[in-house]
Amino acid sequence: DDYADKVKFNSFSGKIGLNYKPADDILLYASLSKGYKSGGYNGALVFSEPELKPFRPESLLAYEVGFKSSLLDRRITFNAAAFYYDYKDIQLYTFESAGGIPIQVLTNAGRAEIYGIEGELSLRPVKGLTINLGGGLLHTEIKDFVSDGGVDFSGNRLVMAPKATG
Repeated sequence: DDYADKVKFNSFSGKIGLNYKPADDILLYASLSKGYKSGGYNGALVFSEPELKPFRPESLLAYEVGFKSSLLDRRITFNAAAFYYDYKDIQLYTFESAGGIPIQVLTNAGRAEIYGIEGELSLRPVKGLTINLGGGLLHTEIKDFVSDGGVDFSGNRLVMAPKATG
């Protein structure tokens, strides 16, 4: 019996960062953050027992390094960052069978990682004209997750996470 009539979760979040300005128009930074998304119960309308199972909180450790620059009297702005996210108990939607009918249930996967780089460039060649360019590369991976139905999702990418943006 996986049903619990109440659950309690405790966690904390916070961020620590370092900023360094080697020049007036350049900022270098690094940060470490810890965050979480609360656990709870699936939706308000319940049709089957699997929908009654609570899910645990998701936790995240996030690391980021980067720089911001504003050059030539702010006519050129160039910013870039690299990041790494380490998720534990990531919350994902899966399908479970309820009397032979598939239902969507929010559940906890094991671990997932995301890492990538992103950059943006703004050019202001003449007054009244701004050209913005941006892009990023992203890697996502579910590290260990076998669903209640026995399907191994380990090694898959996270949904709605493009490999490249621009």
